[in-house]
Amino acid sequence: MYGGCGLGEINVEGKSIFDFSSAFDLTIANTCFRKREEHLITYKSGVSCSQIDFFLIRKSDRKICLDCKVIPGESLTTQHRVMVMDVRVKRRAKRRSYSGAPRTKWWHLKGEKQGIFQHKILEGGFRQRRGSANDMWERITHEIKKVAKETLGESQGFGPSGKESCWWNDSVQSKVRIKRDCFKDWSSCKNVETWDKYKIARKKAKKVESEARTQAFEGLYQSLGTKEGEKFIYKLAKGRERKTRDFDQVKCIKDEEGRVLVQERDIKDRWKKYFHNLFNEGFEILPDSNRLDIGEEDRNYNYYRRIQEHEVREALKRMSSGKAVGPDNIPIEVRKSLGDRGIVWLTNLFNEIMRTKKMSDEWRRST
Repeated sequence: MYGGCGLGEINVEGKSIFDFSSAFDLTIANTCFRKREEHLITYKSGVSCSQIDFFLIRKSDRKICLDCKVIPGESLTTQHRVMVMDVRVKRRAKRRSYSGAPRTKWWHLKGEKQGIFQHKILEGGFRQRRGSANDMWERITHEIKKVAKETLGESQGFGPSGKESCWWNDSVQSKVRIKRDCFKDWSSCKNVETWDKYKIARKKAKKVESEARTQAFEGLYQSLGTKEGEKFIYKLAKGRERKTRDFDQVKCIKDEEGRVLVQERDIKDRWKKYFHNLFNEGFEILPDSNRLDIGEEDRNYNYYRRIQEHEVREALKRMSSGKAVGPDNIPIEVRKSLGDRGIVWLTNLFNEIMRTKKMSDEWRRST
């Protein structure tokens, strides 16, 4: 964060920069190199001088930063000096080994595979006897993951490098695999026969890729006029904007005095006080924010109305698809595809939670 080679004493503005750097794991490049005082001054007006311009880099990029200094004889604007940083850029980046966590291919939950998945779940998952809410939830979650792995398949956690998922299919993958095998054969024994086989396989692979890409884009162009096409374009633009987003668009969590909060406990307390003031604004007598949590002995569970199946069905209809998953990594589309028997099971689960006053342990880790 701070290299220890700054200029003068730290004021309030400098403290806020340090808090911001600590919150987002950044390093102040100006303070990492020992320089003369004249090479640290970024602002000079008469006899007053200070260091107010900084280079903030990611902590992982510290090794590529060679030097950072101020050029005293040059001026960027009035009274501001030019600050430069030397960076080592490699022509060919070293390929990092990445082991992704396996992911279930939930996007295959449609058509014939959806019918097979639903049949297996309804035949095996809901035949278990009823128990506690935690046991019911863990049992059906384990069954859903097991059947999904067998029916839908499981990925390695990351897609093929440089391949577009909109047109990459099994046919293209098989042709590319054949081309790679032919290339390995030619690399091991370089002769005319293996080279001809490799050229034929490479030509076929390029042809299949071109056909698949053309077919995929034709379908995409036709779907642009529909509602699903508009959602796809918006999702694509949002994803690209998120990847190119820099730190200047990050909003920090600050306290009432404007200081950046770094500790997780302080951030939670700040949110707690914010919602307490938001929901209780306009009341003359407000409860103490330190006693917002109601004790178990103060709660009244003598009477509760049982949750009905039509209420669960209506709640599932209102839930949007394509949202982020919870700790169980199961999307909401799975719950919707289970039909009436799935709604009956969810209703029994909710009523069991109301009766025993205990929810699933996995729900407590959800946000």
